[in-house]
Amino acid sequence: MEDVTINYYNKNAKEYIDLTRDTAKETRELKFIKYLKKDSYILDLGCGSGKASKFFMNNGYRVCALDASIELAKLTSEYLGQQVICKRMEEIDFNNEFDGIYASASLLHIPKNKQKEVLTKLTKALKENGYMYVNYKYGNFEGIRDGRYYSDFTMEEIEKIIEQIRQLKIIEKFIIEDELGRGNKWINLIMKKHL
Repeated sequence: MEDVTINYYNKNAKEYIDLTRDTAKETRELKFIKYLKKDSYILDLGCGSGKASKFFMNNGYRVCALDASIELAKLTSEYLGQQVICKRMEEIDFNNEFDGIYASASLLHIPKNKQKEVLTKLTKALKENGYMYVNYKYGNFEGIRDGRYYSDFTMEEIEKIIEQIRQLKIIEKFIIEDELGRGNKWINLIMKKHL
């Protein structure tokens, strides 16, 4: 993740939490947990405001929350009542640990040429038959926008990257309108790990 993006979230942590914690629906979270048994262990990658982590915890799941922003990690740790790991996505080194990985609005901050590398690390972090949710803004843009680094994708473009990761299989994909009313669309994918 680019430093400019982490700096943005460090400077705007409170505003970002106010924007995202109480306004978005749980559409994506509900689609994801239908694949998981209660008490499954979920990595919330780029947990941000902690909205999804709190939802998972309140619905009987164990959560490891991780974010690259020290300010978001501090505020979200208080909100969740448990420590948020402050680490960049590229630095994770989990092995066969999670039943599910939820990466909402997080991998879109990774450059396109590093997507396969990060998705491979995430696949390694999943248990066999584990599930991974990812989403991206729909489009072709890559670069700095609104003070952060973004990698937008078409469905075909991200599918080509995922196809290169032998153990991952896409089991559900859908496009939705932006839940905060910003006028853009989001590509959403749920994948399963097979050995």
